[in-house]
Amino acid sequence: MFHIDNRSRVPIHQQLQAQIVRYVSLGLLLPDQQLPSVRALAVEAGVNPGTVQKAFEQLSRDGIIYAVVGSGWYVGDNLEAAEAAVERSRADKTRQYFSDMENLGMTEAETKLAEEIPAFVKRYEDAMEDDLNTADAISVIFELVKFANTNVEAGVTSKAFAQKIYDTMKQLMDILGIDIKEQEVLLDEEIENLIEERQAARKAKNFARADEIRDLLTEKGIILEDTREGVRWKRA
Repeated sequence: MFHIDNRSRVPIHQQLQAQIVRYVSLGLLLPDQQLPSVRALAVEAGVNPGTVQKAFEQLSRDGIIYAVVGSGWYVGDNLEAAEAAVERSRADKTRQYFSDMENLGMTEAETKLAEEIPAFVKRYEDAMEDDLNTADAISVIFELVKFANTNVEAGVTSKAFAQKIYDTMKQLMDILGIDIKEQEVLLDEEIENLIEERQAARKAKNFARADEIRDLLTEKGIILEDTREGVRWKRA
């Protein structure tokens, strides 16, 4: 349920705060519902218990959660405070998002495309806030996947761009309890390098290595076609 992005420059305790606030706003955490213990949440998120405690204490000061001595932490009933916190979080995320993009090494075209991603997140959150309309929320995720596939086919294949989309999809799917089956995706440059290595292996009569590379590319969904003009390839 809780996911920490270790690549983000947002402090971990603030990431936890933002996720709890979002779950409260979406109705996934209800008033007076007990939260996981500090230790249990620390284990789930893979962070230090002190970090979780810091997040809980800040949320308590904001009126989002409250503590019961000897029992633990519970969700408060101040929905307005949660919604206000969500809006602050959205604004902070937007500023952080574009700040991060400037340092990711994306091309100008990729940066422009990446600016469209927050709109998908907004539509997803709007769907979830509409009585947990998971059907529309999942539809937004599929549209984000289509957006990614379309632009990768168009040559936008930097690791930074792909990682940004992947992180966004994982964040949205984590809320729904859907796991992404991670599979390494080869970039165009990596494919070309492997093809060159395969050609060199064939020239050196190292057919075992050449077949190994072809099998690897096939496994990754890359189809090779040997022609008189050279090797052509496409994604399956």
